[in-house]
Amino acid sequence: MTDIIKKVWSMEIKKKDHRSMREKAVTGLAVFLVLMFLFTMLSRAANAITIPRVTSESPQKRSINHTVSVEGTIESQDEQPVVTVEGLKIGAVMAEKGKKVKAGELLLQIDMEYLKEKIKELELEAETIDLEISDARYNQSVQDNNRQKNINRAVENYNAAVDSGNRSVDRAYQEMINAQKSLEDFYNTPQTDEEGSDSAVQEEQLRADYETKKSAYEDAVAARDESLREKNNTIEEAQNETEKTSTAESAAIKKETLEINLEKYNELLKQEGKITAPADGVITEIDETVVTGGVTPATKLMLLSKEEAGFRFVANITKDEQKYVSLGDEVILETKDKEEIKGLTVTSVTKSEKEADTYEVTVSLNADARINLYDSAAMKVSGTAKTYSTCISKNALRKDSNDQDYVLLLVEKDTVLGKQLEAEALNVNVQDSNDTYAALTNGELAAGQKIILNSDKEVQSGDKVRLAEDEE
Repeated sequence: MTDIIKKVWSMEIKKKDHRSMREKAVTGLAVFLVLMFLFTMLSRAANAITIPRVTSESPQKRSINHTVSVEGTIESQDEQPVVTVEGLKIGAVMAEKGKKVKAGELLLQIDMEYLKEKIKELELEAETIDLEISDARYNQSVQDNNRQKNINRAVENYNAAVDSGNRSVDRAYQEMINAQKSLEDFYNTPQTDEEGSDSAVQEEQLRADYETKKSAYEDAVAARDESLREKNNTIEEAQNETEKTSTAESAAIKKETLEINLEKYNELLKQEGKITAPADGVITEIDETVVTGGVTPATKLMLLSKEEAGFRFVANITKDEQKYVSLGDEVILETKDKEEIKGLTVTSVTKSEKEADTYEVTVSLNADARINLYDSAAMKVSGTAKTYSTCISKNALRKDSNDQDYVLLLVEKDTVLGKQLEAEALNVNVQDSNDTYAALTNGELAAGQKIILNSDKEVQSGDKVRLAEDEE
């Protein structure tokens, strides 16, 4: 460019055109230089508009630490229910939710007139139950006596049937034996020819008599056995005729329950119907039915949080967060006034019964002036850090449509305009990560290799880019 200017300036021209030609040459050169400057600026402006400007980083060795931060509530470590007998009329309620009370302080007054009437009702009911028990036992005794009489009568009938049946069988048996002997005697007596015809008739008669007597014996045995079966069934029916009823036993159990309640009522009467705090603490809950003129519920009247028991912090964490929170981990608790309480540890980690894939974390706390029941607070738990040799910023990690992690490398390419930087995608595998850094599998990135961290425009693999560090 300098040579061109010198040639233009020293160029020989005719004398009459010397001044005008030189001026024209200088003017043309100036215009040319201005145009070149403008085109250069336009080119740079075009690049600034079209080519993304990026920042980069290289992988480094780092420790990845997982910190779980969640908000929760301060609850009582030990809540004691305040209870009394069900169904009593409430005369007055002195307790208030959130109020601190001392042991023995009056919480609730039972209506004394109603209590006395209730005791009279229970005593009358007890007397009625006694009569029910007495009647039931008398009726049971009568039934038992009648049953025993029927059994005795059935046994007597059975024994009589045995005697009668045995006599009939013995008599039939003897007649059968006699008929058998007569037949045998006939066969053992020699017969003459003159007696031949009469002898055959006599034999037939004797044989028929034996068969008749034999059948009579068998019938007697069968009749006796059948009679005994019937009489035995009668005994079993008499034994099962009346089963014991549970009326007396049920009444006795009912009375036992009533007497327990009556004892509680009388004890409450001695206390003049006063329900007092069992210990120092804070009233954390009052049943909605506990109002003046209301009736004492079957469950608790109210809940009392014992002061000396201390507090506990309770919070819910996700399934992913639970991997980094373990029993005994150190905890920093931040109160609602932004004060930090240190030296605490995780007391328990249990699966939530209310929400799926959620865990409940508790941290035990001693009584502390900075803590109030049901205050909100924030918990920070840091698990054990692990060191990895290839770590990048979480911002440099990207995902494709298949949920594959990848990074964009800065690659220098030769072009007609010279060296040019391009983005090139590289799939990677993440071993561990937190909110700030991600640890990659060893060997996927070289130590000095540059990757794109941020850009002023969206960058895809193959896009030309310019490095912000080179322009500063």
